[in-house]
Parts: sequence; structure tokens; C-alpha cells
Amino acid sequence: MGITETKKSIDRNLAREALQECEKKFRILLDTIKDGVTIHDRFKIIDANQGYAAMFGCKPDEIICLPP
Repeated sequence: MGITETKKSIDRNLAREALQECEKKFRILLDTIKDGVTIHDRFKIIDANQGYAAMFGCKPDEIICLPP
């Protein structure tokens, strides 16, 4: 492995770690907000917090893949 490949590998690892840290912070924020929050991609819910699920009397994982 040359220097260029090593640098690219290190950069990918740093980017992956930064993304994981960002996702962790986002999850904490989403889980602590009392208001209902949903994240959707066009016509499918891809994530929802407990506040949003409580409005419909269910759990967040029961809402995933439903239309918003």
C-alpha cells in the first residue's frame, strides 16, 4: 500500500468516525425532544421519535415505512 492509498484509508476512517459521532448526537437530540419529530424520504417515514409515536398511540418502530 502506497502513501496515497494509506492517506485515503486514514481519511475514510476519519470521515466514518465523524459520521458516527454526528449520528450519535442526532439520535440523542431526536430521542430527548418531547415534540413529535419524523424524518421521511418522499412518502415513507424512515425515522420517528417517541413524541411522534405517542401522538398515534404506538412505538416509533411501528411507524417506520408508513406514509407521513
